[in-house]
Amino acid sequence: MIVSIDWLKQFVEITESPEELAELLSKTGLEAEVVGVPHKLPGIVIGHVETAEKHPDADRLKLCTVNDGSEVHQVVCGAPNVDAGQKIVFAPVGSVLPGNFKLKKAKIRGVESAGMICSERELQITDEHEGIMVLPDDLTSGDDFMSAYGYKYLSLELDITPNRPDAFSHQGVARDIAAATNREFMPLSIESVQSKGIESLSITMENPDDCPRYIGGIVKNVQVGPSPEWMVERLKAAGQRSINNLVDISNYVLLEMGHPTHIFDYDKLEQKEIHIRRAKKGESLTTLDEANHELNETQLLITDGKTPIALAGVMGGLDTAVSEETKSVLVESAYFDPVTTRKSAKSLHMNTDASKRFERGADPEGAVNGFWRVVSLLQELAGGELVSDMVDEYPKQITQSEINLRRSELDLVLGHYVECKDVDRFLEALGFDHSYTETDWTCTPPSYRPDIEREIDVIEEIARLVGYDTIPSDENIYGTFRYEHPDPEIKIVPIQTTLVGFGFHQVYSNSLQNKQDSGLSGKPAVKMMNPLNQEMAFLRTSLLPGLMKAADFNTKNGSPNIRLFELANVHEQSSDGFDGIKEYRHLAGIILGEENSLSVHCDSSEEDLFTLKGYLSVLFSGKYRMRFELKRADQPGFDYAQSILINQQKVGAMGRLSSDWVQKMDLDIVNAYGFEINIEPLMKMMSGKKQFMPIAAFPKIQRDLNLVMNESQEVGPIANMILKKGKNLIIDSNPINIFIDEDALGNGIKSVTFSIAFQHQSKTLEDKDVTPVINDIIRVAEKEFHAKLRS
Repeated sequence: MIVSIDWLKQFVEITESPEELAELLSKTGLEAEVVGVPHKLPGIVIGHVETAEKHPDADRLKLCTVNDGSEVHQVVCGAPNVDAGQKIVFAPVGSVLPGNFKLKKAKIRGVESAGMICSERELQITDEHEGIMVLPDDLTSGDDFMSAYGYKYLSLELDITPNRPDAFSHQGVARDIAAATNREFMPLSIESVQSKGIESLSITMENPDDCPRYIGGIVKNVQVGPSPEWMVERLKAAGQRSINNLVDISNYVLLEMGHPTHIFDYDKLEQKEIHIRRAKKGESLTTLDEANHELNETQLLITDGKTPIALAGVMGGLDTAVSEETKSVLVESAYFDPVTTRKSAKSLHMNTDASKRFERGADPEGAVNGFWRVVSLLQELAGGELVSDMVDEYPKQITQSEINLRRSELDLVLGHYVECKDVDRFLEALGFDHSYTETDWTCTPPSYRPDIEREIDVIEEIARLVGYDTIPSDENIYGTFRYEHPDPEIKIVPIQTTLVGFGFHQVYSNSLQNKQDSGLSGKPAVKMMNPLNQEMAFLRTSLLPGLMKAADFNTKNGSPNIRLFELANVHEQSSDGFDGIKEYRHLAGIILGEENSLSVHCDSSEEDLFTLKGYLSVLFSGKYRMRFELKRADQPGFDYAQSILINQQKVGAMGRLSSDWVQKMDLDIVNAYGFEINIEPLMKMMSGKKQFMPIAAFPKIQRDLNLVMNESQEVGPIANMILKKGKNLIIDSNPINIFIDEDALGNGIKSVTFSIAFQHQSKTLEDKDVTPVINDIIRVAEKEFHAKLRS
């Protein structure tokens, strides 16, 4: 919808520029942009055509002299309506027209032209370009066009949402401006007109649900002619073309106050009555756009008791349209059911200004004001006389329900305290009937706001008038993510992608479990207050039960080889009350079946603790360069459990999944291995500063060390000891071979070969640098681990 800024000033004071006004309206929920003529046209002035003679070398051109108040210019003009004595819009050489078109001197058919006499299209007022724009004679030559006259055409285009039928009028838009700026709103003051005749009008309805209210009246002795200049200019600024005073009055009232009306030629009605009914199959109607429509029971009709004369709420019929000969008219102002109107319009592929408003919900009380406004303008501008009473057929009263607005709910939804006096002011400005107690407001929405039905609708109205931009950012509105860190878990994505690269599939299990499953971990579970059922009565304390059930389901359905992981939250009731509920982010995984299936390329191999350790070691040591260690310890949910240490901090556990858990959950999986890690300490480690390590330019020295030790001795601590004793020379230490032979080594003895890599950042190492380190390692290995160098 296009609204005229000058027209809005009739209802509210406007001091903003068009751009500022568009921004103000957009912030209140009425998205607006500046259209049409720019609010500044530098150099373009009011001119006076002193002479207009035929061009010496062209039949359709005229040679004009234009006085711009300071000098006279020779201008060649091709408009057929240019004539001497006219006041016009003059663009001299050097001025800039809309579209950044700068005027220069030009020769047209051998005659120099110093400027342009502008049409409405060249000024972006309308698309009219058949002739120049002729201005009123009382304007002064030389005055700036926009300041003196062009301001009337400044306009905005609004993109109105379907829930705002009240904003489809200048009065409705002005009401929002007044409410948002705390300025005085000056609505139309409409008075009834005294009837000067005794004519009667019968109005009947087939179904009041289709047309709850219909108002009609007869006006005679109208004189059809052109509309006054002020009405033409306002319609033009709002994107409408003037037709004649009768048609323009109906269009003007529609744009002014938003209620559709229609004017019939009363003499063309055969039965001289109004009956509203559904169409009958086989009926047809030619509408004002000269299109003939085949009708059915979907469409609602206005008839004269027998013959269809209009599509109710959509468009009038051509046969009863006003014309130059019209003397008597019937004025219609009604309220049609929104759903009925929409179905009727859509079934005929029609979309009119009237149907847009009725579909969204017109104001049933506005029908009265619309009627009297049309009648008064007919009397004022067409000399008409009301010769009947206003006949108001209103069998189905439409009322607005009271809404209770709680102070607590307002504060909770907005997350921002709005002063009670401001709430009262907003409700008053929007037309609510309201009263306030100590804790809430009782509100009744105005009849022109059918969209306001619930408490949350009232809160939304207050929020948009306070200004969404003025409400401080708060988690109650924007959630826990901040603009500075829109995705705080982005550091976890590489973990997910790496596991997927290992062949794992990510799953999402239900966070609600039964009492048994949630208690398997030994941690107190959070009990739900109103569970849907007993199977969803507690928040999970571990991710492993959900993964085990997923693995069991897959194996029973033909997928015996499983690698699954889940990244999700777990909860623990560490103490009573809400404050005692703790939430942690966990990463858990499960492997089951074959690591490699039998093929021509390799033998089959089963998943085990070592393959699981390999996945985790590559993830944390290989990818993140973290120190990954395992330490034997009992952990709930695991047989042969190992604690997982990252950078010497315990973060979780891994091992073969507990047969006790499998039995309690009645699962059929065997030899399943898994891990569960608290990811939060890792997040802190990942947030630390990263240090750049240049690639060493000097060669590595490789040494192998074969140590004999008890078969029960773990090799991990020895490998760590070798790194510690390396004196920053050893960059890697790995066990590469284990040899067990009772005859060669003895009972309960094993031989482990460690591959040790030496490298220095600033020099090439020699034997004299490496040998002392090797000797120190051998000494400590024998002393602390009873491991001797194999001879």
